[in-house]
Amino acid sequence: MGESSQALDELDRRAVTAAWQDFTANDTQSRSGVREVIFDSWQRARDFGLDPHGRCAPLIEPQELRKRQQRHSDLLAAAERTWELLQESLSASDNVFVVADPGGVILVVRGNEDLVAVAARHFCGVGRDWSARASGTDSVGPAR
Repeated sequence: MGESSQALDELDRRAVTAAWQDFTANDTQSRSGVREVIFDSWQRARDFGLDPHGRCAPLIEPQELRKRQQRHSDLLAAAERTWELLQESLSASDNVFVVADPGGVILVVRGNEDLVAVAARHFCGVGRDWSARASGTDSVGPAR
């Protein structure tokens, strides 16, 4: 990746940033400088009524989390077996192991204890709803 490629990346970043600022400030429908898939994601978040500057994946109710964990017990069992294989390398790395249900709710977060604590403070903890409907563009679930 050369200098000219980095300059193009910077121009692209600026164009997207300008389009985002216009989108959030002016209720614009212009797709100028933004790939269709990105613009459509912004539009879905707007249609869901999400705060465009929001940063928090909401925490679901404890009883709902328990229901989801029971409903996806096979997934959690597979995740536990996978964690056993990855534990040694991930515990010593700057990565976390996150498992979400098909709806985008986080069911498991494992890894280096300090990093897991940081992740939880940044709304990546068990019970956080990262669905597109609740969290917008940065969701871990499918766009619906």
